[in-house]
Amino acid sequence: AVPPNGNETFNRRYYSYDFGDVHYVVLDTMLYESNHEDNHDTHHPDLYDVQVQWLRKDLAANTKKWTVVLMHRDPFQYAFDRAGASRAVGFDDEGVLFMPIFDEFNVDLVLSAHLHSYRNRGHVRNFERDASGPLYILTGIAGDARRPKWKEHPLDVYVAPDREKNNYMTMTVMPNQLIVKAFLPDGTQLDESVIQK
Repeated sequence: AVPPNGNETFNRRYYSYDFGDVHYVVLDTMLYESNHEDNHDTHHPDLYDVQVQWLRKDLAANTKKWTVVLMHRDPFQYAFDRAGASRAVGFDDEGVLFMPIFDEFNVDLVLSAHLHSYRNRGHVRNFERDASGPLYILTGIAGDARRPKWKEHPLDVYVAPDREKNNYMTMTVMPNQLIVKAFLPDGTQLDESVIQK
C-alpha cells in the first residue's frame, strides 16, 4: 500500500511521500531486472526516461525542509577482480543518471543498497567530495546474502569493519539536523552522520 503518485504505467514502482518535515522519494532502479515481473514480459526500456521526468517534477514541487531519496541500486560502482570478471571503480548507470538531479534539487540524503555492505561516502556533488552535496550511504546488510569483498572507493569515508555482520540504521529528524546512525544487531554503534541546515 504505497502512494500511487508515480506513473500509471509503472504503478507504485516509484513514488514519494511526506512525513513530518521530510520529503521521501523512492526510486525504481531495477530496469535491468524487470524483464520477467509477474511471469510476463513487462520490460519497459523507457522506465528511467519516464522516471527522470517525474522525479524532476516531484522535486520541483517539494516544500519540505529535508529531502531523502531511497533507491535499491547503489549509484557508486565498486571495483572487483575475480575469476573471469573485473570492474573499475566509478559510478554506475543509475549514479550517472540520478546524481546530477540530486545535486540540482539539493537532496540531503541518499540511501541505497544492493551491494550488501555498509559504506558511508560522505557528501558528494558533481561526482566529487563536496560538503554542499547530498550525503550518500550504502545501508549495509541484513539477512544471509554475502558478496565478494568490493575494493575501496576513493569516496568511502567509513566502511563497516566486518562485512559478515548485519547492521541496522536509524534516522532522527530535528528542526535543524538530520542524524543518521548505523548499529550492529547488539546495539554497538558503527557510524554516525549529522546533516545541518
